[in-house]
Amino acid sequence: MAQAPEADPNSIVLLEGDERNTFNEKVANQAFVYQIKGRPAFAYGDIYLNEGQKVIADSNALLWMDGGIDLDVNMEGGCCTAYMRSCSGESCCFNGYTGTGANQKVTVGFKLPGDLMAFGTTHKNGWIFTFDAFVAGTNNLMVGSRFSGCCACICADESTFLTSVKVKEGETGVVLAGGYGMIERHEIPANEELLVSRGLFFAAREDTQFDVGLIGQECGGCCNLCCANGGIVYKFKGPSVVYTQSKNPIQLYRDFGIPGGKETNTGKACNLVCGVVKQAGNAAQQQ
Repeated sequence: MAQAPEADPNSIVLLEGDERNTFNEKVANQAFVYQIKGRPAFAYGDIYLNEGQKVIADSNALLWMDGGIDLDVNMEGGCCTAYMRSCSGESCCFNGYTGTGANQKVTVGFKLPGDLMAFGTTHKNGWIFTFDAFVAGTNNLMVGSRFSGCCACICADESTFLTSVKVKEGETGVVLAGGYGMIERHEIPANEELLVSRGLFFAAREDTQFDVGLIGQECGGCCNLCCANGGIVYKFKGPSVVYTQSKNPIQLYRDFGIPGGKETNTGKACNLVCGVVKQAGNAAQQQ
């Protein structure tokens, strides 16, 4: 059986000050132990489970796992949440992995070549991610979606909906999220601004607001847009912390000929139907 590394709560991206210390105390006792390897180009995560511990993961995230781990499939959050989640590129149904022994290992990865990072989550500190970023996390996570804004989805190579992750009041959670390319942290001081090229936003706290605009001196940036096919940026104002990915996944899909540069939703309707059937079967067994 695999030997689990020692838990290192300080490796989790989260908040600062007293709330961080409180989170670290809780996560050291409650959350799974994990280790991220292969960064930043081909990152994957080893998750170690003890008996009764459970982790949820994207249905396509599994790379390999120890035998004996229980696997179940559930529509986390119900039909409405699952459908909205699918609009941000996530799976309607998640796989659940439950340990049946000591230090059983599940290894998960992101489907594009890139980075993987762990984010700590509390009720007051949820996160928003670029579409299809969720990989795995503690089984108390509420994974949903948030409208990105008309300008963001039309002009700035962002999905109509962003992935949102949070937990209920009094709970803590850990989420592993993946990005295309290297993930970079940017701390924006008060009264300053960070401009991020389209398609490169990765993550921020759920209360973070951003605008979409143009850069360039001529005609308010229109010349840059029309003549050089550039200049569209996200505008984040401080004080805040923003995470970026160094590659644009929409451009990758576009280069491979996927219409509009967006991922197709083929198969998601089937996932939704399967989830509904499973939920109905569970309800019938309980009656």
